[in-house]
Amino acid sequence: MAKAENVVPRLKETPWESMKHPDLRLPKDLQADIQQAEQFSTLMHGAQLLYNLLLSEHFQQEQNKEKYQKQLTNWSNVVADRTDLRSESPLWPIPKDQRHKIREAAKIFVTNWREVGLDDPSGDKARELVRARQAQVKLSNSKLQKPATDEWGGNSGSTKLTFRWSNVVRFIQDIKSAK
Repeated sequence: MAKAENVVPRLKETPWESMKHPDLRLPKDLQADIQQAEQFSTLMHGAQLLYNLLLSEHFQQEQNKEKYQKQLTNWSNVVADRTDLRSESPLWPIPKDQRHKIREAAKIFVTNWREVGLDDPSGDKARELVRARQAQVKLSNSKLQKPATDEWGGNSGSTKLTFRWSNVVRFIQDIKSAK
């Protein structure tokens, strides 16, 4: 049986929820990175929901269409008062390692989504933005270009980004249990 001091506190599903745990003390710069990750995850969740709504419409799945429309409306209500998402601050850090470059097309999409998606997440401009990005990234494999008779499982990455936090939690637990 593990000693009490080796037990890892129950960490939450995301790093920003876990950061609130009283036993988790992080340096200020790491706290700022985690706050930035939460902002990016929250912002991009709307684009993910719109993409799933577009797929639901394309594949004529009424139940999923209602589900994603409701989730997108809820997302819009949650972010309506988030002034931090509307600020001109960058949504990505300057990479410390030159091996990690953010493509210009991705930056443009995120910037445009922030401008369009926060104001009218299911409007024509937002829909066209997401369609264009899907076609740009997936080329001929774009699900929105496939015939509506094809199958779609009803979910294409509609959960918030957590940046592999579950892996971090598992590593922390392994390290604590090895002591």
